[in-house]
Amino acid sequence: MTASRWAALAAAVVGALALAVADGWLFAGARRAARSAPPSLESALRAEASSLLQRAKSFGLRPDVSRSLQGGGVAINRRTLFSAARQALGDAPAGSWIALTDPAGIAHAWWGDAPASLAQLQGRQGLSTRWSATTLTLLVRLPLPGSPQSGIVYAARSLPVEAPDFARALDVSGDAGSWAPAAVGGASAAVLSDDRGQPLVYLRPAAGGGSARPPGARAALLLAVAAALFLIGRGDDPDRAGAALLLLFLAAEVGVASEPRFLGSASVWLFAVGFPLVPRALANLRGEARVPRRNVRVVFGYALFLLALVAANLVQPPGLGSRLGGSPTALLRVAGLTALVASALAVAGSALRPRLPGRALGVAVAATTAALAAGLAFVSASPVFPLAATAAALVAFDLWGRAIAEGRERGSSAGARLVAGTALLVVLAASTLS
Repeated sequence: MTASRWAALAAAVVGALALAVADGWLFAGARRAARSAPPSLESALRAEASSLLQRAKSFGLRPDVSRSLQGGGVAINRRTLFSAARQALGDAPAGSWIALTDPAGIAHAWWGDAPASLAQLQGRQGLSTRWSATTLTLLVRLPLPGSPQSGIVYAARSLPVEAPDFARALDVSGDAGSWAPAAVGGASAAVLSDDRGQPLVYLRPAAGGGSARPPGARAALLLAVAAALFLIGRGDDPDRAGAALLLLFLAAEVGVASEPRFLGSASVWLFAVGFPLVPRALANLRGEARVPRRNVRVVFGYALFLLALVAANLVQPPGLGSRLGGSPTALLRVAGLTALVASALAVAGSALRPRLPGRALGVAVAATTAALAAGLAFVSASPVFPLAATAAALVAFDLWGRAIAEGRERGSSAGARLVAGTALLVVLAASTLS
C-alpha cells in the first residue's frame, strides 16, 4: 500500500474516532438524568395547543366561512374558502393544517398537511391527540353552528415523538432536547388535557436520559470535518471521496442532535448508506473505474432503490402551505434519500441496456409525472396503495435507468438525465410513500 493510501486510512480512522467522541461513545463521562421536564418545553407545547385553537376560531369567524353555512341558494365560492384557510393558517410551522368539513367529515376547504380523509377524526369538541409510531398530532375540533347547515373546523399540527426532534420542532433548545412526549406515565403531571380534564400528553426523558452534549464534542466534530476534507483531497479517488461524504453526513447528524449516542439509531445509517456509494457509482457511469458484471450491477441498483423506498417512509416532506424545510434532521433525511436514489440510478444506468431509442427520456418523464399525479390524486389508507406506489416507482426507476444508459451510449447528457431522474424519483417516493 502506498503512502497516500496509508494517510487516507489514518484520516478515516481519526474521523471515525472523532465522531465516536462527539456522539458520546468514547470519554463521555457520567450524565445525570433530569427529574422534571424543562418549563420552557412545557410552555412551548401548551402555546402550540393554544395557537391551534386560535387558528380554528379565526377560520370559523371568516365571512366566507359564515356565508358557506347559510344555505338558501347562497353560492359557495370554493376559491375564497381555500384563501380563507390559507390566511388562517398563516405562517404556521411545518406539519400544520386546517380544514372546514360538514358534519359527515366531507372537506370543503383546507390548507397545509391535511390527511386524505377527515371522516374518522374525533367527535368531541376541543383538543385531542392522535398518536403514531413517529408522530404526535395535536388536533382541535371546533363546531360551527349554522342555518340550515353546520360545519366543523379542524386545526392540527403533527410533531415528531423522538428526541431531540420534538423539542426542536417546538423551537426549544438546551436540556429540552432529551425529552419526548408520551401518552401515559410521564415524569410529571400531564402537560396537556382535554376539556373534560382527561390527560392527553405527558413528557418523559428520552432513551438514555442524557441531557448535555458530551464535553469536547465541538472540537471532535471539527476534527472529523478536517479528516473528511483531507480524504477528499483533489477529488480524483472515488473511494476516498465516498468515505469523506459519509464522515461529513454523520458529523452533520451528530451536530444537530442534542441526545448523545445518536448514531446508535438504525435510521441514521439507513440514510447514510448512499453517500459512500455516490462517487463510485458516478465513476462507473462514466466508465472511469473497473466495474462488476452487468447483471450484478443491475441487481445492486434495484436493491439500492428498494432501500431508498424504505427510507422514503421515514421522510416527512413539507406539504401545501407549509414553510419549506422543517427540522435539520428532516433536511438531512432528504439529503440521504437523494444520495440513495442517485447512487441507485447511476449503478443501474451503467448496466441497463437502452430501449425506445430517441424516446427513452420522454417516456421516463411522462411515466414519472403520471405516477406522481395518480399517487397524489388517489392516496388511500388501503394496504393496496403502498404496493401500487412501490410498483409505479420501480417502473419509473427502470425507465430512468434506461434513459441514462441511452445518454451514456450517445456520449452526452447522461449526467443531466441522472440529475433530472434523481429529482423526480425523490419527489415521487417522498410524496407517495412518506
